Amino acid sequence: MNKQTLIEQRIYRLHQRVIEKLQADPEQVVGIARANLQRYRANNGNWQAYTDWEQKLSLPVTDIINILDSHDESAVLARSNSPFAGCLSAHERWEILREFKNTYETL
Repeated sequence: MNKQTLIEQRIYRLHQRVIEKLQADPEQVVGIARANLQRYRANNGNWQAYTDWEQKLSLPVTDIINILDSHDESAVLARSNSPFAGCLSAHERWEILREFKNTYETL
């Protein structure tokens, strides 16, 4: 597996946990993502990825989940510009990254 594919798979794995959080508490998770987008815009200006995510976050939660779970090119790109930073605890994030490393280190 090439390095880019590994990165995409790692990001996908992290977003699988974000999906679980969305299912459990969609208001909180979407609220975090919206706050992140506001902060990103204040710090970085108005990038198209931020506008795209604002539109996605106005969709029903099931549609947001479908985007995060999809493997099509637009979903891969969306995940690479994800506003869901802070939705996972440091412990959750490290647990996923450790599992990922252990899985792909043995290949």
